[in-house]
Amino acid sequence: MVTPLTRASVVIPTYNKSAYLALTLASFERQTATDFEIVVVDDGSSDDTGEVLTRFAGRLPLRHQRQTNRGRSAARNAAVQAAVGEILVFSDDDRIASPDYVAAHLAHHQDTGPAKILYGWQHGMMTSWRRDVHPPAQVLWKQLARAAIGDIAHLDGPVALVSEDDVRDRLPQTVERFGYDEWWWQFVLPVALAYGDNLKGFDIPWALGTTGNLSVPRAPLLDVGGFDETYRGWGIEDLDICHRLHLAGLTTHIGRQAINWHQAHPHSPGKWGDWMRNLKLLLAKNTDLDITLYVVECTGPRLMSYVDLNEKLLAMKREKPTPALTDALRTACRQLIEHRMTSLEGSGALRFLGWSHDDWW
Repeated sequence: MVTPLTRASVVIPTYNKSAYLALTLASFERQTATDFEIVVVDDGSSDDTGEVLTRFAGRLPLRHQRQTNRGRSAARNAAVQAAVGEILVFSDDDRIASPDYVAAHLAHHQDTGPAKILYGWQHGMMTSWRRDVHPPAQVLWKQLARAAIGDIAHLDGPVALVSEDDVRDRLPQTVERFGYDEWWWQFVLPVALAYGDNLKGFDIPWALGTTGNLSVPRAPLLDVGGFDETYRGWGIEDLDICHRLHLAGLTTHIGRQAINWHQAHPHSPGKWGDWMRNLKLLLAKNTDLDITLYVVECTGPRLMSYVDLNEKLLAMKREKPTPALTDALRTACRQLIEHRMTSLEGSGALRFLGWSHDDWW
């Protein structure tokens, strides 16, 4: 049980994204909530991140520290240890927060019910133009139709489209011009429509977990050991912590008023290789049938449907398979995953992603 809580620590890890971080921090200058702090851990940046943090330190309840580059999980753990708030509100360094962002997260943790995880509502925003961002075609066409990037689309960039003043003082107009619905909606909106924002009947809420917009009480996160620092690079570490919190008994909800906008930015060449390696670690750590089938769906030829995956798992659980049958199914699924990875390796696709079959097995 938890008691009503009113203080939050906003946790932001950052690495070499100073321009995006500046807009993120600017958005926290217009929060309707006042009883919060921001804890930023710089994971060994080589750009002007330090100067950005120093500039905002006098304008926000901001504390920051720097560490040698150890990865996202280690940076978040360091921030959690430094935090004083009873509620941790996670944001990435490229997320522009709505004015009610912190207040909306806190509102969901005010009751005296069981501890919960809250997933906020996410959109996208193109805050700068650069050729290597590669936005989805529909987003690019939308920006061209609005004449937002028509005069600069031929440039390599980066060219700033959104300023700190735009974020602080003209956010609705800025969202109207540069905002869009990103990939997150493809996966989460069908789940919310099928099971409601309280996700009743959705047995795999951890699968939606992303620390770009999430809040949870600090105590249970520490109880499950914090973020697993063996996950390196991009992806899966946030899903892993949500899975462990779910197993610890926390309920999961969606908060549509806790909105932020994910700034479009270039990705490292090895992003999907990191994700594949971390997916392997997730599978190795867990014998749960739900994790096994999640990995099967992730490595399959079709876009995953979380609703379909949940219904498959519910159907299997109704059959009450014996432990031996569950183990046999998991073994068969692992063999299927290995076959898929071998096929991808033979096609050269995984080398293109910066990953090899040897990394998987």
